[in-house]
Amino acid sequence: MLEALTRAQNAINSALDLDTLLETILRTVRDVFNLKACAVILMEDDHRTLRIRAAVGYDEQIVQHWRGTCGEGISGKVAADGKPSLLCDVHKDKRYVRGVKDAICEMTAPLVFDNHILGVLDAESDRVLTKEDLRYFELFAGQAAVAIRNATLHTRSEKTARELAMVASVGARLNNAGDLDSLLDFILEAGNQALGYDRCAVLLIEGTELHVKASIGHDLAAVGKLRIPLGTGITGSVALSRQSILLVDVKSDPRFIAASGDACSEMSQPLLFDGQLLGVLDAESVTQHFSDDDFQVFKAFADQASAALHGAELVQELQDKNSLLAKQLDDISSINQELHLASEELQTLNLALQKRLQELSTLYEAGKAITASLDLDETLHAILSMTERLMDISNGAIVLLDEETAEIKVRISIDRKNPHTVIPSELTYTVDEHSINIPLLIGNRLIGRFELRHNNSVSFSKDEQAMLQTLASQAAIAIENARLYENTQKAYYQAIRSLAEALEARDAYTRGHSERVTEYSLQLADRLGLAAKEKDIIRYAGLLHDIGKIGVADAVLLKVGHLTEEDFSVIRHHPQFGDAILSPLHFLAESQLIVRHHHEKWDGTGYPDKLKQEAIPLAARIIAIADSFDAMTSDRPYRQAMHFSAALAEISAGAGTQFDPTLAALFVQLKTGHSLTEQLRA
Repeated sequence: MLEALTRAQNAINSALDLDTLLETILRTVRDVFNLKACAVILMEDDHRTLRIRAAVGYDEQIVQHWRGTCGEGISGKVAADGKPSLLCDVHKDKRYVRGVKDAICEMTAPLVFDNHILGVLDAESDRVLTKEDLRYFELFAGQAAVAIRNATLHTRSEKTARELAMVASVGARLNNAGDLDSLLDFILEAGNQALGYDRCAVLLIEGTELHVKASIGHDLAAVGKLRIPLGTGITGSVALSRQSILLVDVKSDPRFIAASGDACSEMSQPLLFDGQLLGVLDAESVTQHFSDDDFQVFKAFADQASAALHGAELVQELQDKNSLLAKQLDDISSINQELHLASEELQTLNLALQKRLQELSTLYEAGKAITASLDLDETLHAILSMTERLMDISNGAIVLLDEETAEIKVRISIDRKNPHTVIPSELTYTVDEHSINIPLLIGNRLIGRFELRHNNSVSFSKDEQAMLQTLASQAAIAIENARLYENTQKAYYQAIRSLAEALEARDAYTRGHSERVTEYSLQLADRLGLAAKEKDIIRYAGLLHDIGKIGVADAVLLKVGHLTEEDFSVIRHHPQFGDAILSPLHFLAESQLIVRHHHEKWDGTGYPDKLKQEAIPLAARIIAIADSFDAMTSDRPYRQAMHFSAALAEISAGAGTQFDPTLAALFVQLKTGHSLTEQLRA
């Protein structure tokens, strides 16, 4: 988990764009904590309202419209107290707002930076969450808070610089906008481009009223005829007092007039030039609260618009704005300095954390290597090889307790002077003060020892001893698993032989049939040069290819006379019966497929799935030939065995229709060369 958190921290620290960062945080929660529902809830500029800034897995209506208050509800309580919360059953808490379908648990952690609450990180799950989950979740929230603070500062500085640069660039063009209507449209377009508001309007003074002369984002039919007396509403108050107003939350001021529907935040600035009131520039945001930085840029832009509207020179105004711009640039420089210092501090912390996690990562990789195989010899060799790479050792050995004889025996040892030589297990291995002898335990049960000698007669350090203790625990489990697998394979093989013998004991005519089919199939597999694993699959499938006949009644299976079509229909189901019988035995999964398809035909007329040509597994095509050959050369209640050569002729005749033509030709060639003794047996 700590390694995952380190990777997560590196990922989120590399994102300076706030939106990108929030998506990275959500993705990290999903990948690290295996949680499908998470939300980043940030505090608005009013330091009171909480809003879902980014979320995944939550109801879209909740994400769009939910607003929380600091101190109220689950998220508000965490934001107010600065302490994490874990609800093991959300339905028992009246404060819970259902945002995730089938949620059972919810955990919430504060996003705290320098003792300031930035918001909360919330996650819901349809599984039970633990206090340990909450502890790591709170740790991650602390990392996320630092990244959010940095991204916010970076985004704000870039936004302010961009907006101020935009304001400065459009100032000169305002005077060249042409007539009043064109100038008003240009003010709105330039302001929207620079500030990115949702709605804006230019209201000009006419007598004792303000008239909307131009707008963007508003319903022009609704606001075009609007007349606002001085002192009424926000814009009327601004015009009367000649003081700008910033409403971070419009709900906090009863003077707000919802001319075009609900809004979230509003800025209003008097258009003044040389003491003369020209009107008011008003902007609204539907989804986000305006900040003080937004307000400062807005006022600067309004001042330039005032000068353009009046048609006066802009020299003095531009000087004032340049001073403001210089101040903002100084602020940006200070913010960048803070970011640089914070980045250096984070790098120092990352280096320390990476050092602590390096040992855990090494042990993790070692664990993967030694558990990669269930073969005991391969497992033992992997354990010693991995230890040799991790430690400066000269010799090593694994000594195991023989379960049958209760004797301690060296199973494998290695000499570093000859790194590619595995010392035979008969050799003894000594231990002295420069060696370490670690018991291999499963619970309290001793299964062996792990013995190592340090190179150059150097003693093992405490860190090395601790790492070897952990490695020995992993090795003991891997060794025990390999032993259990060996024993299981032996038991399964005996079960296979018993099943085959029980099947053939029902019919004296077919006794030995499965063994002969297996023998013929392996002869053909050898001629094809198949690997040992593929031949093991064929061996199991050959022994059990007719296991499904256990599901066929003796009245049909042992019938002396000719079989009816109904009898054949019953018998044709035995591959499917065999498939079902073998399905619980996972180690026979590949052989199970062969049992199902050993009656398929090359031309697609076989059963049960009517596969054709190479769609039929190779092993099934091999067994089909061996099965048919033994059936023809064996006595049956209703006929005598065919002669060896006649059976081979039938195999040749079926090539290309019933049998794979290449395999059929190879089988005939193979059996033609066999001894006269085998022919006489047929």
